[in-house]
Amino acid sequence: MLMLPEPPAKAGENRPEREIDMIKLTKLKKSNNETFILNCELIETIEERPDTTITLVNGKHFVVAESAADVISKVITFKRSIYGR
Repeated sequence: MLMLPEPPAKAGENRPEREIDMIKLTKLKKSNNETFILNCELIETIEERPDTTITLVNGKHFVVAESAADVISKVITFKRSIYGR
């Protein structure tokens, strides 16, 4: 989870930091399940074969532990946090 500061507060206004969930995913490796943050604007395809494979517009691939449905859900949640829907 990334913590981003709020824009500067107006005089007399006290606002806490807001949390923004980017799409945090887990690389699928036998020895080490490391997490990473993915720019969802770069996703071209998501396939389950049987592991979930994400292909980016630049041709790079990531095999992740999350299901395709979980990845899509994270993208939707992230976009809603930006666009306020």
